[in-house]
Amino acid sequence: MKKIIFTLLGISLLGFASLCSAAPAAPTTTTPDAMQKPAAASDSTAVPAKKGKIAVIYVNNAKLPYDNEVDSQFTANLTEKLGTNYTLLSGQTYLDKIQQAGITNLADANSSDIAALFKSDVADYLIYMEVKTLAMQTQPNSPATLSVPLKIIDLKNKKELYNKTLAETVSNPVPGKTSDAKALTLTSINNLLVKVDDGLKTAFN
Repeated sequence: MKKIIFTLLGISLLGFASLCSAAPAAPTTTTPDAMQKPAAASDSTAVPAKKGKIAVIYVNNAKLPYDNEVDSQFTANLTEKLGTNYTLLSGQTYLDKIQQAGITNLADANSSDIAALFKSDVADYLIYMEVKTLAMQTQPNSPATLSVPLKIIDLKNKKELYNKTLAETVSNPVPGKTSDAKALTLTSINNLLVKVDDGLKTAFN
């Protein structure tokens, strides 16, 4: 079963299990105290104001020994870019309702089908973000690929605002050096977050 982490604002969670294999953990839901208040955006690149409530479903399937740092990078970025102008809500009940409707693959699901499930709900928008298991190349010493599907739906207007699988190459570490693998992965996530920010701006500008 996938390890699923849902957040309010200021999320700090857990990501990269050994470069290839760890048994999926049971779902856990967390709402850290730090998420209870919007955090001010730290720079001028933050998404411009457009008030509303956003339900956030964040899924980490990377299964890495340093999942907490992976999660912190992704969720802190959402808080920084959206937390000042939007209220971020836990996506747990939204995921439950989506799965009860028979939709199990949110990345590939039709956004209009998802939006139709929430005709008069609290949230104005839904963000689905998934960190996929690192895709290793078949050739030795080839870089791996980190993929993150990002889907943003306007629930009130039943409209898909953004839907794309973002990807970034993770350089090959020195054999046997876990610390190198961690540093290279976190660097790749920083690069990938630039693409996430572009997606947020596309959806909320």
